[in-house]
Amino acid sequence: MRTEANDPINPVGSEHYSSFRGLTKREYFAAMAMHGILSNPESKLSLVKNVVESSVFCADELIKELNKQKL
Repeated sequence: MRTEANDPINPVGSEHYSSFRGLTKREYFAAMAMHGILSNPESKLSLVKNVVESSVFCADELIKELNKQKL
């Protein structure tokens, strides 16, 4: 099963109709990465821009890894 960055975390609906409330998978993964980065007191990513860019990068890389075909 593939996952897309804008897939909802909690979809509501059927195959033909869906909506969601809340975050996309990309937003959720980025938030979790940001939480981890900011919780590390030894992190060298002290500038907000670096934290934000690193968090989104981590989210995108996780989505790519999740979509790799399993052998």
